[in-house]
Amino acid sequence: EKSHIKEPPPPVIPGPMEQKYERVKELKASANTAIGARELDEAVFHLSQAMALFGDFEEALDEAGTAAAAGVEARSNIAALWSNRAYVRELQQRYELALADAHACMKLAPDFPKGYLRAGRALMGLEKHNDAAAVLARGLERCP
Repeated sequence: EKSHIKEPPPPVIPGPMEQKYERVKELKASANTAIGARELDEAVFHLSQAMALFGDFEEALDEAGTAAAAGVEARSNIAALWSNRAYVRELQQRYELALADAHACMKLAPDFPKGYLRAGRALMGLEKHNDAAAVLARGLERCP
């Protein structure tokens, strides 16, 4: 005789990709908390840890491209890590490092406006006002 009680479906066990993105989400949240508390070195640490989950920059670029081709919005999520670290480095007045992260963000996601904003602000910090104006204008063209 069959029971009328339905058994629950088996649990969904996340695969390696889902686990990685879940860990990235946790690290990004920890970084945001640290930024709010002005614990900037800690924020850089958490963001760098999240970025390291993608391997080196070229691997992150490959993964972002693959994700974009599959219709996944991972490209801007990956780029946001570099954008956020550029922001923290700007707060630390480490403008050269902020600029490097902003350029990486723009390479990962050319249509992600924060990359241009971060680059412009870093260039302003470096007192390269004409370069800042140019990168911000390029950002407005790409991301109206």
